[in-house]
Amino acid sequence: MVVHKYVNTALSCFPGFGGALGYLLGAIDWAHLKLGRVLGTEFQVMFFFSALVLTLCFTIHLCSIPEAPLRDVAKDIPPQQAPQDPSLSSDRLHEYGSIEKVKNGYVNPELEMQGVKNKNAAEQTGRTMTMRSLLRALVSMPSHYRCLCLSHLIGWTAFLSNMLFFTDFMGQIVYHGNPYSAHNSTEFLIYEKGVEIGCWGLCINSMFSSLYSYFQKALVSYVGLKGLYFMGYLLFGLGTGFIGLFPNVHSTLVLCALFGVMSSTLYTVPFNLIAEYHREEQEQQVCHCTCAWGDSWTRLKAEGCGGKSSAEPGNSSSTEIPSQM
Repeated sequence: MVVHKYVNTALSCFPGFGGALGYLLGAIDWAHLKLGRVLGTEFQVMFFFSALVLTLCFTIHLCSIPEAPLRDVAKDIPPQQAPQDPSLSSDRLHEYGSIEKVKNGYVNPELEMQGVKNKNAAEQTGRTMTMRSLLRALVSMPSHYRCLCLSHLIGWTAFLSNMLFFTDFMGQIVYHGNPYSAHNSTEFLIYEKGVEIGCWGLCINSMFSSLYSYFQKALVSYVGLKGLYFMGYLLFGLGTGFIGLFPNVHSTLVLCALFGVMSSTLYTVPFNLIAEYHREEQEQQVCHCTCAWGDSWTRLKAEGCGGKSSAEPGNSSSTEIPSQM
């Protein structure tokens, strides 16, 4: 379906917008606003909005999509009303997603085969998936998958470390504040100002992450998925390097946009690369099976022609089969 092509883009866009709203709450000085004075402190305001948004989204999620409970429907059907069609047998009535597979008495073979494969894969995973088997799979997987997993691990480690200490970096290094001084001192107030500006920088990072995710589809046709992956890591490294070398307020806020490129890259490109690797492997398997089938057909055809020529009259190797009495 066409909708599936935009799943990764939406997955990166919406967390970007959500992160921008969250960082925006930290960037506003609630202590000088009426809501901050009513609730007490700016921390109480932020937790209030967080709890409100979480409750609202949780309620919408529960009420938006009606879902039938998973239960054995065959126990509720009397024996005389049991379906006679094998496609509607009791072992599939309680199968998740069976509404799409059986509709109007017709079974889609592709969906049925997909359901069987998913069920077998889930059963096999439930039986064999352990920490030992997971580590063994990481060691024995193909080299391109292993390199992608390692680079993804390193990328997330670098990105989350940067996000964790960025506001503290703005308060101490860029604004030269001191978080350990007295709370009514000038150094501590300067540090809080730097933290607020750092939240604005993270808000810029989230907004640019959403925008970059939207334009990724246009960039893939020019540089490809591997080019996007390399570009995301390269820009993130350059951005953090320049921020460390030139800790200036304006340049740091501008370079925060490069963090958004890394965020969008980590959310989308590795999964698209895995899908691309899987598609290439399937194409190679299909090509190999096609070539093997062609060779077998040619060999059988040659053997059939040879048997026919040997049975021709006048051939010395032809034998007459006696008729059975």
